[in-house]
Amino acid sequence: MASREDGTVPSAKRKAPAAIDSGVSKKPRTSRTSQAELTVVQRTDNDMLVIETSWSGSVLSGRRRVSAGAKKDAKRKNSGGKGKKLKTLAKRKRVKSTASKRAETSDNSSKFVLEVDKAGGSGSKREPMGEEDVGWGTRLPEAVLVMIFQCVVDEDGPVPFLCRAARVCWLWRGAAASPVLWRRVQISRCCVEPQLMGRSSSKSQIKSTLSWLVSNRLPLMQEFHLSGWNDQEMVDYAIRVVSSECHQLSCVRLNRCAKPGNETLLLLGQSCAGLHSLDLKDTSVEISSAVAFLEAAGDRLQRLWLTASNNLNGILTAISSNCPALRVLEVDTRMPMSPEMSAHKLPTLSFPFTRLQNGCPHLQVLRLMNMCITPSGRVQLDQDTGGFPELQELSLATMDRSSMADTTLWQLLHRSPRLRLLDLRGCPSITPKCLLQLPCYDLEELYLGLYLGTACEARLKRDVQLVLARWAHSLSALDVNSQPCREAELEEGLLSLAAPRAASRLEALNLAGTVATVAGVSAVLRHCPRLSSVNLTSCRNLPRGLKRLHRTPAELQELRERLLPGPAE
Repeated sequence: MASREDGTVPSAKRKAPAAIDSGVSKKPRTSRTSQAELTVVQRTDNDMLVIETSWSGSVLSGRRRVSAGAKKDAKRKNSGGKGKKLKTLAKRKRVKSTASKRAETSDNSSKFVLEVDKAGGSGSKREPMGEEDVGWGTRLPEAVLVMIFQCVVDEDGPVPFLCRAARVCWLWRGAAASPVLWRRVQISRCCVEPQLMGRSSSKSQIKSTLSWLVSNRLPLMQEFHLSGWNDQEMVDYAIRVVSSECHQLSCVRLNRCAKPGNETLLLLGQSCAGLHSLDLKDTSVEISSAVAFLEAAGDRLQRLWLTASNNLNGILTAISSNCPALRVLEVDTRMPMSPEMSAHKLPTLSFPFTRLQNGCPHLQVLRLMNMCITPSGRVQLDQDTGGFPELQELSLATMDRSSMADTTLWQLLHRSPRLRLLDLRGCPSITPKCLLQLPCYDLEELYLGLYLGTACEARLKRDVQLVLARWAHSLSALDVNSQPCREAELEEGLLSLAAPRAASRLEALNLAGTVATVAGVSAVLRHCPRLSSVNLTSCRNLPRGLKRLHRTPAELQELRERLLPGPAE
């Protein structure tokens, strides 16, 4: 090989690093097998508890990424022998120890529900904050921070805001842990992965976290809302824990949950002396369990929402006998919205309402929805007994056809002068004569819409203008959807709503499927400036392009521009 003038070989420096690197054998990478661990973390705003599988070892790796340029520079330099290898091994050990510490911290922080660390309780020691944490947040008084958090909680609730605020710094954690902020708590849903659905370990972890949460955050809770829990064991456990620890509880809501156990509602009524509201919408309940609860806590109950499809008479009998202070009562049969269903498939309620009127004289809101109500016994239209003197809202709406007659409506409202809302959607048998005889003179919301092909049986074909003229001075919402009114009478009724004496209180008008004319609609648009919604769907007497729902300011302005110039001329 030819040599240079200084006696060196040109290719010696290039091959030396390759010879040294060839002496060091690289170990092949082996995949680490990690075991699944159940953790409970916060993922979304709506889903409070989420159980997922976290894989330790796949999140953090023991190697750092090195760029391609850095690798080339390392190859160009001489390794320097054994000392360089020792430095590399020591460096790898430091990286592994740092990664293990990070994984340890990640595993510990993810084992608490709602993104709140159990170690941040009142009995734990706080570590000193670093220099990067020192700022305006550390100088702000905690009482002021609690007041700021209270504004957010009043608007959006404590979850998930307080759970996330507790992770900002130690000061925010202390403020977020204030029991004053946890008066209204909603746990919307517990989502479990399909492969973990039947495991008891996930349930035990949720129970442990819920127990800690009730003991450390919810001693002053007044309203508890549980929604979407489809496991009876978990529902019963949540109610038992809340009943035993939260003595100031006044309202419980169980919506779309599994059926509570036979003793769960009874325990709730016996343990919570201040409970006055129970919401069981879309939650199936045993009749015996509901009756036992009413017997235990009915004397202080003020608001009750139930979903029941059978033994309606038994439920109303228990309410009439045990709830003298009841203010709000809603019973819904949760019938499917199917046009093929006929009237005989609606649950029938034949109940002496005089018993309910005598047992609950302070009732203000009564909703008996999706049921066929028939009178029980002979009703005299001139009777002066019974009634609901404080009733302000009555809803008898159904998604199908109801055969309720005038006598039943009169029996319910013959002594209700304070009525503000009357919902008779799906009740085609009610006549204008009965509506004109009701003793309520300042009705604000009237819903007479018909759905699912019941318009042919409507009794409101005549004298609709008299009904609208009676409450034209006070109506703010009117629904006559698909009512087969006569064209001239409906136009006269709309003109009465637009009269100057009506004071222009109308805000929502539903004329879908009617024979409303351009003159009647134009008069309402001209003299009712508070209108925020006008439904003109399928109104065959109106021009094309207007037969739809108008509910935005731009749509209402366009409707006025198209209709008002013609009648004004």
